[in-house]
Amino acid sequence: MISDIKLGREQILVVDDMLPNRKILERIISGMNHNPVLASSGEEAIQKLKEGISPGIILLDISMPDMDGFDLCRILKADVKTRDIPVIFISAFSGIDDVVKGFELGGVDYICKPFVPAEVSVRITNHLRMWKMQKEREEYNQRLNRLIDEQSEQIENEKRKVLYGLVAINSRLSNIPISHIDNAKHNCRILAQSLQLSTGYEQLISNTFIENIEVAAPLYNIGMIAISKDIVPRIKAGTMTEKDMDEYRMHPDIGADMIAEIEPDCENNEFCGMVMDLSRYHHERWDGTGFPKGLKGEEIPLSARIISLVMTFQELTDGTNAELSVEDAIEHMKSDRNKIYDPGIFDIFVKIKNQLRIG
Repeated sequence: MISDIKLGREQILVVDDMLPNRKILERIISGMNHNPVLASSGEEAIQKLKEGISPGIILLDISMPDMDGFDLCRILKADVKTRDIPVIFISAFSGIDDVVKGFELGGVDYICKPFVPAEVSVRITNHLRMWKMQKEREEYNQRLNRLIDEQSEQIENEKRKVLYGLVAINSRLSNIPISHIDNAKHNCRILAQSLQLSTGYEQLISNTFIENIEVAAPLYNIGMIAISKDIVPRIKAGTMTEKDMDEYRMHPDIGADMIAEIEPDCENNEFCGMVMDLSRYHHERWDGTGFPKGLKGEEIPLSARIISLVMTFQELTDGTNAELSVEDAIEHMKSDRNKIYDPGIFDIFVKIKNQLRIG
């Protein structure tokens, strides 16, 4: 209830060019145990606000020379620092046009001269209580939003811990060194940053995209945790049977489905959505001959085009399948430019080869 709102000693700004009016309002406001601040013009009122006064209400005379009350109200409502302060117009005239115009400009009430102290007191008190209730509601909503954000962040961190735990298990089962994961994060970030500065990609890659792909990169192959580890040696040796290949081709969808189970609202979670794209589409090929969906060209999500290139490079350089130099690895991959890899991304990848981590 508004009547339950307790008021302290509030500043009340009075703007009126007539000294008798200012004095009358000063006495009324002081008698209410509030602090009157007097200004004889719109310019003086603006100056006092700039000097740091923080009124709970502004009593604003309409008829003043140079800058009338309507003009001052427009200025106040256009400033983020003063737009929420309630404005009560005061005037010797009670024409309906002035009343309507005052409300249209954002005024909350209208007091006619000559002043009736009891009326002025009640109107000020009511609007102060509404103003304070609004401030308290805003502060409560801000606290609630902070709490929700903190809880959401905590939940997201817990989900990421689960995902990274699965990555660690998969890495141990597959004998993938931890440096492979660290290098993936670094190289994806460096490549994404370079693309952000390159024609054709600058509008597609935001700072958030760069942060997300660095954190998401180790999760791209998470579906392999569900694949029989008996076939891992045959994957590395390139001796998979047709049955092995059928099972192996399932891991992108398995990984994406695992992500969706952990975070059902992936459509509204940019990071989670990227992890799903990395998992599901990292075996797609630029020429459309990849799996599981057979996507072609820019149908393949940008993050998946990046991870495909980076992870092949690392498999060639980190000692898992081979241990080539940077130059030899890139030379080996050139024949797949425009087949497996996005040619534009590949060309930029070659330019930043000295910034890449291997081993």
